[in-house]
Amino acid sequence: MSYPAQRVTINAADYSILRPGLELLANGLANAKLGLFPRRNAWHRVDEKAANVYKEQAFDQAMSDRIITVRARLWNMTGSRRVRLDVFDIAVLALACRLRNANLSPTDVRAANEDIGSLGRRLETCRERAKRAAIKRIGGEEYRLAAKRWGGFVSWCRFNLLSFRASTINRTWRKDLWRSQREQLSQVISKLLADRFYESPDEKQMKRIVTLMASSSRRGRLHVGLRELLLNPSQFTDQILRFMTKRASLARIPNAPRPAWQVITDRMDAFNAYRERRSRSVAGRENPPPSHDPGHSAELPLTNTGSAAKDITPPGLVVSDEALQAFLAAWLKKEVPRSLWVPIRDSVRYVVDHRLTDHYRMSFTAQTIDDLIEELRPRVAPMLAEEPVGEFADWLLGIILAVRSNPSAIYDAVSFAVGHAVRLEREEGHAR
Repeated sequence: MSYPAQRVTINAADYSILRPGLELLANGLANAKLGLFPRRNAWHRVDEKAANVYKEQAFDQAMSDRIITVRARLWNMTGSRRVRLDVFDIAVLALACRLRNANLSPTDVRAANEDIGSLGRRLETCRERAKRAAIKRIGGEEYRLAAKRWGGFVSWCRFNLLSFRASTINRTWRKDLWRSQREQLSQVISKLLADRFYESPDEKQMKRIVTLMASSSRRGRLHVGLRELLLNPSQFTDQILRFMTKRASLARIPNAPRPAWQVITDRMDAFNAYRERRSRSVAGRENPPPSHDPGHSAELPLTNTGSAAKDITPPGLVVSDEALQAFLAAWLKKEVPRSLWVPIRDSVRYVVDHRLTDHYRMSFTAQTIDDLIEELRPRVAPMLAEEPVGEFADWLLGIILAVRSNPSAIYDAVSFAVGHAVRLEREEGHAR
């Protein structure tokens, strides 16, 4: 089938770029005609999966003849020449242009990428013009079939004639290993939650927990390798449960037996609640309400309607937001390594976002913020613990919850404290 031709100007510089590619294609087709394939894909008949890179490759004699014809029409060009080429003849030149720097010997001169790109863009413009003319003459469906035959022939050439080096096999063994480890870890977590009478989280939540635990283990944050944990998970059940409790809200199974420590804790909470109600009732009897006599002018208690009303501060410690941020910034600089500031801030934010602050509230007797920090200091140095970030975050939450109860106030306190500590560090660096 004939296609409408377009005039294409080829000069000596263009021919010097096109000739090596045309010679490479012509020599490859000559060897293939003799049954020789010295540049066939290296994985042919060795690894079917690695060799299956061109799925729709097919030899086409008409397209092969085009390469020989175009090569003959440009043979031994010494000057500029105008030649009439159809869409697939121009595609042959474009393929030869892309092969200019392929398989160069040590003595060959490499062509400049700018020259190759300039010629390639010019040929592409001519090819698009010839494509529109061909579709107008023979129709879109006929052209699509011809273009498919050309694409299959190019794939055949790349596989059998133009494979100059062995391609790397993309093995997915690492992805398969990590996927298997995540599945095993998910089974371990599900079994642990069932043994401890917790409801299993949904699929999305489980995937998030498993991914977070696996990445934390690989980065050394759990102080136990993932392979060691999966090899004998019964030794690390408490550590796994503690990790999950701090990062997810676990719900117990209805009517599940409660452990002894929880029974004792619930009794203590109930007793403390009763004692607080008792003390309030006694205080109410000792301070009766004012008389409603019209002649008696009793002063009504003032109600704070500002931002402080949103936050409930326990009696004994009244600290402004600026002072609290300054204290926390000084605490960070004194007690916490610089590399842990941001992880501790993110951990506290996570607890606040998921409304888990009640688990970190502690009782205290201190009357000043300095005494509070010392009173809530962990018995074991946080840097010697299994999770230093978690220990520092627990300590920080205990300090903030002693003077703040509003989640937004807690969130702002830790965020501004880290920023204040960073600013102080920079100022000290500039002062030096």
